[in-house]
Amino acid sequence: MKTKELAELRIRLVKYRKSTPIRTARFNPAYATLNERIIQLEIDASAAATRAAGIATSLKTADARLNQFPLWENYYQRLESRIKSSQERAKYWSDQAQNIELRLKTISTNIQPIERALLPTIPIRPKKQQNIVLAAVIGIVLGFAIALLLELLDDRINSPEEAERVLRLPSLGHVPMVEEEGLRLIRDISSFSPLMESYRSLRTNLNFAAVGNELRTLLITSSVPSEGKSTTAANLAMALALDGKRVVIVDADLRRPSQHKLFKVESNPGLTDVLVDSHTLDDVMQPTNVENVWIVPAGSPPPNPAELLGSSAMERVVEQLKERADIVLFDTPPTLLVADSIVLSARVDGVLLVVAFGDTKKANIRRSIELLQRAGTSVLGTVLNRISSPGGGYYYYYGYGYGYGYGKYYIPGNVDTPGKAVEATPEPAAVESSGTDTK
Repeated sequence: MKTKELAELRIRLVKYRKSTPIRTARFNPAYATLNERIIQLEIDASAAATRAAGIATSLKTADARLNQFPLWENYYQRLESRIKSSQERAKYWSDQAQNIELRLKTISTNIQPIERALLPTIPIRPKKQQNIVLAAVIGIVLGFAIALLLELLDDRINSPEEAERVLRLPSLGHVPMVEEEGLRLIRDISSFSPLMESYRSLRTNLNFAAVGNELRTLLITSSVPSEGKSTTAANLAMALALDGKRVVIVDADLRRPSQHKLFKVESNPGLTDVLVDSHTLDDVMQPTNVENVWIVPAGSPPPNPAELLGSSAMERVVEQLKERADIVLFDTPPTLLVADSIVLSARVDGVLLVVAFGDTKKANIRRSIELLQRAGTSVLGTVLNRISSPGGGYYYYYGYGYGYGYGKYYIPGNVDTPGKAVEATPEPAAVESSGTDTK
């Protein structure tokens, strides 16, 4: 309503200004008063318009808050409900606390002290004897647990008993570790030395292993290189020769031959020349400086060793060798590297596996046995090579009443003459050592 009146006043003011002419420049007091009145009315009108705008804004805000009133009313009701619920729970727990307090007041105390506690004269802790016994028991258990863990984690052959248990093959021999370079082969050593006795034992056990079958051909191999198979083959040949047998050792390792180095003979011509019909067996078979031992060297390295060893020519060579010797030993490559030994194993009477003590892994030797058995080969057993600690255990027998050290033996005494150790008379020189066998 005020806005409408203000508009009408403005219209009337404009009309008034137009209808009031100024005819003279002389001062008119009535006109000045009227003009001041008009200015004051304009100011009042502007203030009224500002108040009207503020009132409109307040009215809009009030309308918005009025629209939110139901929401605030619901929130207020929820708060009242929660307050009421909290008050009820507080009253419930207050009643429970009062009941418990009343029950505690009604309980009668009939407990009477019987005897006063005495101050202990000895310390309760530490209990030294108990702790010592407990620590000993724990140490023993931990020791067994660690030993069992090491046994399970160690994948190497560490004893003859373990070899027989794991491989399920008889252990036919145990060759000691020989540190001296010149004593790795049977040469200039006492007949009662541990090395000589070990190969005698291997020779005897081979005869027992072949009971019921004539052992005319024997293949000697290993699972991986550097296990001592070539040295074992050479020493076994010499041990068999000492038993009066005619022995031919054939170097069937056509890739890395070594027997000609051990026996100090020429490597050509050899087995490969016989297999390709360029020479006869009598041409290549050479005598050695060991009585009853002959050697057939490998000959020239062929491009196809496995095919040559599996050929019909090799079968004829094996039959010819049987006619010339009581037993033929074949030195072949490791089974897990090439197939040469697997191919040749089908043409021999038995196989002897060389196992390096503390080096050969059980998985490798198991795999070798599996490959040989698949080829239909008779694996006679294993020989454990380079066994350490020759002074005790199995090798103590060789030093008891017989010999100790290399090149000496012990003469037992009697009541009048005490026993003494003397230098042994060396047997005929068998072979000159060429150092460590790396095969």
